[in-house]
Amino acid sequence: MTPREEKKRIKRKKKAIRRALHILNIALFILVVIITFVGVFHIFTPKKAYRNKGVDSFNKGDYETAIEHFDKALGYNQWFSDKLNVDICYYKADSYLRLEMYQEAYDTYSYILDEYSGSNYNADDISYLMYITDGLIKFSNGEYFGSHSIFVDAVNNGYTELAVYAAICFENLDDYPKMKEYFDIYSREVGMDAYLCYKFAQYYIEQKDYNTAVAYVNQGLSQEDKTYEKQLRYVQVVCYEKLGQFNEAFALAKEYKSLYPDDTNGDDLYAYLDTRVNISEEPLNDIYNLFGEDPTEDYVEEY
Repeated sequence: MTPREEKKRIKRKKKAIRRALHILNIALFILVVIITFVGVFHIFTPKKAYRNKGVDSFNKGDYETAIEHFDKALGYNQWFSDKLNVDICYYKADSYLRLEMYQEAYDTYSYILDEYSGSNYNADDISYLMYITDGLIKFSNGEYFGSHSIFVDAVNNGYTELAVYAAICFENLDDYPKMKEYFDIYSREVGMDAYLCYKFAQYYIEQKDYNTAVAYVNQGLSQEDKTYEKQLRYVQVVCYEKLGQFNEAFALAKEYKSLYPDDTNGDDLYAYLDTRVNISEEPLNDIYNLFGEDPTEDYVEEY
């Protein structure tokens, strides 16, 4: 090969190398553009914004809306967000619990264990939350014997807000001292409310301590929450009847009857007290068995 031909060959080789490098640079540029484009959609997503909206709704007590926001947040496939996803799932499960959707809460905890690495959460904590949630599922199905030990264990481990469930279980198991014990724990956790006043009044009626029962009834009626006003008013009448204060009981029964005219138990109680206050010398057709069993007994136990 002549020197001239050698120069041409070298020139062609350099030109081919420059062309290859140019193509490589174009390919690298396209790859960077693709990675950047994909990264924009997988790193910079509205996931955290929806999570924050969900938390805001959660704190306002709007749990259904909170779950909608959490689901939208989880729907974004954002890179490096497993820890954030676990946090969202915790909030979502808590929302389900507050809506008494216990199976959904249980499934959400299970999803965390199945989908995410243990480096993003404490597996023992998740398992224990599932254990408690399983107790709530059993409780909602009326399995009081199967769930009471779970709540007792939870209270012993610091979940004192669950003492109310333990108390209700013991009530349904006819263990009233234990019921009282766990209602006491719950009252120290949340303070007294109308519901607790009603349950304590029931307890003291069972103990035939009617004066203490009346005190709890009056405390319950003074609460802003009127959810249990009907039940409290009824047991108030019962307490005064048991104390032999028939005039007071009759006046309260008359008021109860005017407030709840469709309550047949109230009608029976009013008729019973009428015979104690307005004594008639005429023979009475005892259609309500007023002089037999006390008509207040079954109704009080029913609640």
